[in-house]
Amino acid sequence: MQSKERKDYVCMGYRHREKGFTFVTLLLMITILSSTLPFLSYLIQFADYEPNYDEISAQQFFHFIRNDVIKSTTIEASGKKLYLNQKYEDVTATIELYGSLIRRQVNGQGHEVYLRDVKDISFTSLPFGIHVSVTMLTGAKHEKTIIHYQ
Repeated sequence: MQSKERKDYVCMGYRHREKGFTFVTLLLMITILSSTLPFLSYLIQFADYEPNYDEISAQQFFHFIRNDVIKSTTIEASGKKLYLNQKYEDVTATIELYGSLIRRQVNGQGHEVYLRDVKDISFTSLPFGIHVSVTMLTGAKHEKTIIHYQ
């Protein structure tokens, strides 16, 4: 009887269907990138976009006003001025148009800028809060109704 001998080899076998990058695919990728990259600068140059800084700054202004209204106990609107009273801290804040700025003053002191490049502002008292209308120098008009809970 003859016994079958098993032969173990140390070297690794080569598989023909391995996945991966080859030199040919690398050359193809470089060719495609080098032919499309010059067109990218033309696309960036001709891309037309509208900056919306006025819209963002107006929305931020309305958030500031809303936060001040939430903290206040009484609100009084008279044309281009808004008076916010906080009886617990004995503070009166005034928000008004000052040149082309909207500024906030506390007890008649300070100069905190809330919004720039403003043409006109109006505050209207409502039974449940105030209505704020802002016209920017560019002509854009932004309006917001802010509710005051007592």
